[in-house]
Amino acid sequence: MNSLLRISMGAAFVALVSLSAPMTSTAQILGLPDQSPAASVYERVGVTDMKIVYHRPGVRGRQIWGNVVPYGLAPPLAFFGNGNDFPWRAGANENTIIYFEHDVLVEGKPLSAGKYGLHMIPGQTEWTIVFSNDHSSWGSFFYEEENDALRVSVAPKPGPFQERMGFEFVGQDDAGGVTIELAWEELVVPFRVQVADYRQTVLASLDAELRSRPGLAPQSWAQAVNYCVNAQLMDDVCVRWADTAIQRNPGFNAQVAKANLMRVRGEETAALEIIDAALANGSENDLNNYGYLLLQRGDVDGAVAVFMTNVDRHPNSWNVYDSLGEGLATKGDNAKAIEYYSKALEMAPDERQKDRIRGVLAQLRGGTD
Repeated sequence: MNSLLRISMGAAFVALVSLSAPMTSTAQILGLPDQSPAASVYERVGVTDMKIVYHRPGVRGRQIWGNVVPYGLAPPLAFFGNGNDFPWRAGANENTIIYFEHDVLVEGKPLSAGKYGLHMIPGQTEWTIVFSNDHSSWGSFFYEEENDALRVSVAPKPGPFQERMGFEFVGQDDAGGVTIELAWEELVVPFRVQVADYRQTVLASLDAELRSRPGLAPQSWAQAVNYCVNAQLMDDVCVRWADTAIQRNPGFNAQVAKANLMRVRGEETAALEIIDAALANGSENDLNNYGYLLLQRGDVDGAVAVFMTNVDRHPNSWNVYDSLGEGLATKGDNAKAIEYYSKALEMAPDERQKDRIRGVLAQLRGGTD
């Protein structure tokens, strides 16, 4: 037989708890609709998984703050819990649980990776967010301050009306930071989370992946090196990845990846030596792609030099003239650009390309073809 127990927490705080008292060992609990449905919210911040599992109570026409959810701690229950005052469970029903895959800073304070019970102590102008090592007890009724892993203080702010309480990840940045917001009724409670030592966390994660199945693919090593380049990371582990990339696949892309890394590290001479060796053996497509990479970086003269090398090596390809024309046009040398675009027009394989080149030539000639 199932019974429904309504637990009163005084005039200020009411919680609904469903208890089961089966008559036999075969009795089952029905999956009935819940007034506060279960929910979870997840976000990957950099390479760090963060997740909150909770239940979503509704306003249902009630006054929430200072009434359904009291300010400060709620008084103990006479017949459930440990007999102590307790915080709000930041939701309904079971314990709200928050999980961080890696170490983080919450409002600038360190918190180790792991799973925590999430509790809150509301105030009219300041809230206390509590991360408890006890994440398995029901709600907050067995809360013990000695189990606190961390407490932080935050300021609530007004928000648009929200019938059901919910959590949301907002404002993620490129350095491992994100804001977690609790929103209910017309109030938002934000707290900022930052992955601790974000750079090393990412590098350690990538290194672990390269030591497992992803490391079987040669391109994974160059991809890791390119991440270091784009993130301006100069760590020695990036150099080790670059060397492995070349060992696993000694082609143009791996060599360019290492050269780019050397440039980030300020080792320009080494970078030029690697690029020279790569260009000496690069294919038409390799040189073409590298030339456009230089254009994107703003190294127009370097791009033009690479495109010119490609023309010398592959004089029967229409595309090398087209690329050189673009490089010269970017440089502002319209006369030379027209010369090479005209050569590309003569050799272009289809009308679609010819029409595109005619349009470019018209612009270079001031609107007349």
